[in-house]
Amino acid sequence: MSMRMKRKIFSTGSHGQELRDKVQTALDNGLPVFCTQWGVSLDTGDSGVFYDESREWIDYLNANNISWCNWSIGSRHTASSNVLRFYSDRFTIEQKLAGHWSDEMLSESGIFVRALIRGEDNG
Repeated sequence: MSMRMKRKIFSTGSHGQELRDKVQTALDNGLPVFCTQWGVSLDTGDSGVFYDESREWIDYLNANNISWCNWSIGSRHTASSNVLRFYSDRFTIEQKLAGHWSDEMLSESGIFVRALIRGEDNG
């Protein structure tokens, strides 16, 4: 069987069951799946955090043992960017590089995704 790598990025506000069905087809055919990037907003990066849709995706990924990476740690001002104040002069370089960021350093998305990673989101 020939395996072809295909990259598919999803945003929880824009991509739902139809994309999960495609992922399921790949799994049902014995293909390995890794979620290279997903965001909590619309695919434009706007419209806030889609909490319920994000939880639905994470539940699906976890149930199917699919590892994932979330978009993005950076200073870009979008709903799906996790650290909006990372480049602020309010924090020392040591604080920024340590990775133990306070809620004050994280965006709404960042706080939510960190809770998902830690298993602390109780929805």
